Amino acid sequence: SYYFETDHVALKENADYRNLLRTIAVLEAQRQQAAQDIEVLYRAQDEAMADPLGFVEKIQLGKDLHFPKPQIVASLPDIQWEKYTGSANFSSFGTSRHMTRNKKHSNEIGDDKIQDLKSKLIQGLDTCASSADADGDVVVVRGRARDGSKSATFNQLWTDEEQQRLESLLIQFPPEEVESKRWTKIATALGNRTAVQVSFSLIYHRSAVSYL
Repeated sequence: SYYFETDHVALKENADYRNLLRTIAVLEAQRQQAAQDIEVLYRAQDEAMADPLGFVEKIQLGKDLHFPKPQIVASLPDIQWEKYTGSANFSSFGTSRHMTRNKKHSNEIGDDKIQDLKSKLIQGLDTCASSADADGDVVVVRGRARDGSKSATFNQLWTDEEQQRLESLLIQFPPEEVESKRWTKIATALGNRTAVQVSFSLIYHRSAVSYL
């Protein structure tokens, strides 16, 4: 069963609550696995760029590249949230005008409780992030801890100025037989991006254009 020992008995016996905690636990595990898979793909890309011909040969020979397997993201539980966002008041049963007013008042109270819960959750997440940063001196970039061995712009979005500079450098440095050499030249000209980041940006741009 999924619940915390400090939870109220009513929560421990609530099926919706247990299903929600179970789903959160599975999604968190999948998130951690996805982060590890991304690192595996980064290493695989570095190896492919270091020896592109060898990488292509492996693909042609049908060798196992040991890429991460896709995950089936856990589905959210089907919860009837209206059961928890308001409570019926039968004291004025038979008087539709009063019932309407009471129902509206109950819904407003329920909405206030939801907003209060959201605020507490956000506050708690911010507190945890601040504590982790203070204790371990960890710099988090877009949800991932910055690795000191990586560049300062690792996992950071490209600015408009960088994109414009990249477009001009693509003209300055035309395609080459070994594209990795071209990416290295562009990265050197940019000064704050690696060849891997340049290649990823180009792949993303091409994917977006083909989608449109």
